[in-house]
Amino acid sequence: MSKDKLRKKWGVETSDSNDKSPDSTSKSPANENKSSTIESKYFMVDTDSPIVTSLKVMCRDGRVLYMPYSHQPLIEYVPEDGIYIKTLQKVILIVGRNLSELIDMLGMQKVKWIKESATGKDDGSEGLFVEKIEVTDP
Repeated sequence: MSKDKLRKKWGVETSDSNDKSPDSTSKSPANENKSSTIESKYFMVDTDSPIVTSLKVMCRDGRVLYMPYSHQPLIEYVPEDGIYIKTLQKVILIVGRNLSELIDMLGMQKVKWIKESATGKDDGSEGLFVEKIEVTDP
């Protein structure tokens, strides 16, 4: 799926926007290298890097977990439950809306971080919503 289609589907802005408004011209120098990222308040995907080395998981209680993709996690999408990320050390369950759109990017090791909603309430403002993240021992 193309970057533009992902952006439109997920309803998010990117760091390499083609906005040519007068306000946008002063945002960054013309010679600055820009990575292509898709970012929302719940996740960030790096579409240009061959791989991302780890996934940062941020919970609303302040807990932060870095899961190296090198641990070869099993990533499973179960529509009625959510996304399971299973390693020998932890099981991460991501619950929310439109998560099927995120599973491919996780499988391709493109997701830099995922953040749980601060309130757990879906206001419908984003295409993808992360209601809760549970981190447990296997």
